[in-house]
Amino acid sequence: MTPTDIASENASIDIPSVDKVTIQRIKSVKTNQPLIALTFDDGPTDLTPEYLKLFEQESIKATFFWKGNAVRSRPEIARRILSEGHEVGNHSYNHPRFNQISDSEAYKQVADTQRIIEETTGFTPTLFRAPYILYTPKLMEILQATKLQPIDCSVGVSDWHADTTVELIIQRATSEKTQAGTIMLMHDWSPKSLEALPTIIADLRAKGYRFVTVSE
Repeated sequence: MTPTDIASENASIDIPSVDKVTIQRIKSVKTNQPLIALTFDDGPTDLTPEYLKLFEQESIKATFFWKGNAVRSRPEIARRILSEGHEVGNHSYNHPRFNQISDSEAYKQVADTQRIIEETTGFTPTLFRAPYILYTPKLMEILQATKLQPIDCSVGVSDWHADTTVELIIQRATSEKTQAGTIMLMHDWSPKSLEALPTIIADLRAKGYRFVTVSE
C-alpha cells in the first residue's frame, strides 16, 4: 500500500465525536485504603513472563497497557496475562505521539488495538493510557465515544531512561510521593524494574500497602 493509498483510507474513516468531553484523566484514586496499583506499559514483551512469575510468587495482580502490534507478536503471552487474573488496557497500536498524527490515524490507533485485543483474547478493554501520557482534545473525544477511560499515573519511575539505575527506580517507587491510591507507571520490557520490584514490593508492604489493579 502506498502513502497515497493510506491517506485515502484514513480520510474515509468515520471518526466518532461527542458534543462535550466529560471524562477526565485519572492520575490517582482518592481512597482511605492503603492501596497501590502497579501498571506496566508497552507489552506484552519477551520479559513479561518473568514479571508474571514474580507476581505469582508475591500474589499480586497488576494492570498492563498493551500495544496492538505487541499483542499481535506475542498472543500467547497476552492470553496468559489475562488467564492469570491481571488487568489489561489499550496503549495504542505502535506508540505514536498523538499530537503528531491525524485525527483519523488517532482513531485507528485506538480502534485497531481494541479489535486486536478482542480477537486475540476475547477481552474488551475499558482503560486506555496514551503513549508519553500525551492526550489531545480529539483523543479525549475518541476515548469517550469508544467508552475508554483515560488513565495517567501519579508516580513514574522513569525506567525508560538509559541513565536510570535499579537504585533510582526503588527510590522513586518508595518515596513519600507514593501514597494510598497511587497509580505507578513502569514498563514490562525493563530488566531494571524487574530487578527493583522485589525490594519495592517488600518496602511498600512493610509500610502497610496492598497491591491492586487500577479498576479495583
